[in-house]
Amino acid sequence: MYIQNAIDWIEQHIDQKLEISKLSNVAYLSAFYFQRLFKRMTGRSVMEYIKLRRLAYAADYLSRSDLKISKIALKSGFENHETFTRSFKEVYRMTPTAFRTNKFPVAAFNVPDLSTQYFLKELNIPIVAGGIVFDIKRVQQQTERFFQVSTQGFADAVTEIDTAFKPEDFTGWYIEIGEYIVCCLEGESLDYVLSEGCPVVRSYILDVWAKKNMAHLDMNEKIVVYKNVLDAIYVEMYFKINNIKKGAPDMYNPKSEVELINLTHDIKIVGINLQKSGLPITIEGVGKMWDKKEIYTEEIQNNTKNTKRPVTEYGIGMSNPHDYLV
Repeated sequence: MYIQNAIDWIEQHIDQKLEISKLSNVAYLSAFYFQRLFKRMTGRSVMEYIKLRRLAYAADYLSRSDLKISKIALKSGFENHETFTRSFKEVYRMTPTAFRTNKFPVAAFNVPDLSTQYFLKELNIPIVAGGIVFDIKRVQQQTERFFQVSTQGFADAVTEIDTAFKPEDFTGWYIEIGEYIVCCLEGESLDYVLSEGCPVVRSYILDVWAKKNMAHLDMNEKIVVYKNVLDAIYVEMYFKINNIKKGAPDMYNPKSEVELINLTHDIKIVGINLQKSGLPITIEGVGKMWDKKEIYTEEIQNNTKNTKRPVTEYGIGMSNPHDYLV
């Protein structure tokens, strides 16, 4: 979804003029959030990604067709022969003619499949809600953080006071010691982040995330604003974790049943279905399970009979409709 929609659109219109405004509309995001999320999910800026995909198309045309290079340039979405040749040489260190003549191998730049990255919408993964892109992380605040009094309902990071120099009669604004869910978001202006972004994030955390994870959060969140960070306003929202509701699944359950996932020829692939494991499906939950993987060794071996080689390998399998520790 979102960025995958834009990636699919690019593939379908690679020979046409592609603009940020159109692609952000396809992704149902503002241009600001679209460009930031695109780079996070693909590792490249939008225009760099488009250029590399166009060059991948061109390299394919050059290797399997006799079309003139000028026509290949146009079919691949370049404005003219000169721009195409310059870009091709910049990336592949050779001209299109040299590539076609000598059949040099080049690294393929394939289309990424981001669908599995959206399957886990929990900690340390970009979330999209109400057109706002943000991250959720779990933080153990070991020391108090003190800020000068804010009349706008948030703490300006530049007013943070070193604990060693805090006056004894301090009456300002502070984040106490404890465990927090911290949401991180950016915006083009402070007014937009506070009036549009923060309410969306607050609603998602309290109405969706907290209920899903059966966590009781303090509803009076703390907001810390960092200005002039990478040409944007950066905000952290601290939601204190008061407790986990009774009956919530433990972060680690050592009694998960090993089951057969797939059968390919004579190789059995077995693993633990995380959906049935009693774990909330989060990066942290998987991490805790992973740390205890030795508990599963004997159980997995018992379910993997007649292996040709005495080797057991572990990994995280990310695939719909289930995720597995395998």
